[in-house]
Amino acid sequence: MADKKFTFPTIPEPTADPAALLLTSQAMRQVVQTLTGQRNTNTPSVVDQLAEANTKLNRIQEQFTVDGQSTARIIDEVQAKANGITAGGKLKFIATAGPEGYYASYKLVLSAGNATSGFEVLAKRNPDGSSTSVINFTAEKFQLYDPTLNNGQARGPTQVFSYFQGVFRFNVPVEVLGEQIQVAGCSNSVLVTNDADDAAQLEAEIVTRDNAQIDIYGQFDGQPDKPFPQQAASKLLSLERTNPDGSVTVLRNTRVQFYVVRTNTSQEVYFSHTHLMYRDMPAPGKNIYRLKMINGVTQGPLILNVVERHR
Repeated sequence: MADKKFTFPTIPEPTADPAALLLTSQAMRQVVQTLTGQRNTNTPSVVDQLAEANTKLNRIQEQFTVDGQSTARIIDEVQAKANGITAGGKLKFIATAGPEGYYASYKLVLSAGNATSGFEVLAKRNPDGSSTSVINFTAEKFQLYDPTLNNGQARGPTQVFSYFQGVFRFNVPVEVLGEQIQVAGCSNSVLVTNDADDAAQLEAEIVTRDNAQIDIYGQFDGQPDKPFPQQAASKLLSLERTNPDGSVTVLRNTRVQFYVVRTNTSQEVYFSHTHLMYRDMPAPGKNIYRLKMINGVTQGPLILNVVERHR
């Protein structure tokens, strides 16, 4: 489609003066030639260009009542087509009331080829007395910009958050008030226990995503009823991770708590409750967390809880 900008001369009012009549006649001739394309044989006429563009503009304004249900609506629709591609937009503003319920809606739909976007605002009261209010957005990409946030730079504004290709991402701090998000909110969790007195170790296998945050809780319940040699007081509660590539990383060692009971002739060492906590950011993939005793005889019972937090 040609993009030539057409201009039309102003047609003066005719008078009895022959010169004025001549100017009026010349101006009318130029307008006709422009419309028909005679002023430039290489440029389609205005009429031809409008036909090629295949544009449409339609407005519906109506009020009607059917079976006691009254409706008022305004619908504006525009469409343009060229080179086999169609772009269009439709704006609907509708209100209806009657036995079947009451609702008002405002809807905008835009399309250009295969791309479609739009939104709808709806308020509805149903015959049973219940009500609904909805705001719907349709788009493959959603963005919100704040013109007052430019990170101290001359350029801006700042993109506050966006949605694209299945990811909804905030680019500014997020504050959540109330108790809607509980401390235990997680996307994956593994809990293993062994109540035996001779539990050698516990393993928790978890497949983590990229940039995952893992909270780990390990616990030794203690054995206050079994004495051990005094040299066993060097026992450690150890946490390690087998990485997706097979390598092993020691995360933390914690000394097992103990107490000593002395008599006139001897003294005994008893193990008491011990726990450790660790926050980890492992490589994505299969990670194996291991809780075990080192430096001394292996004893239980043990508890290991591995939690992958929501990002």
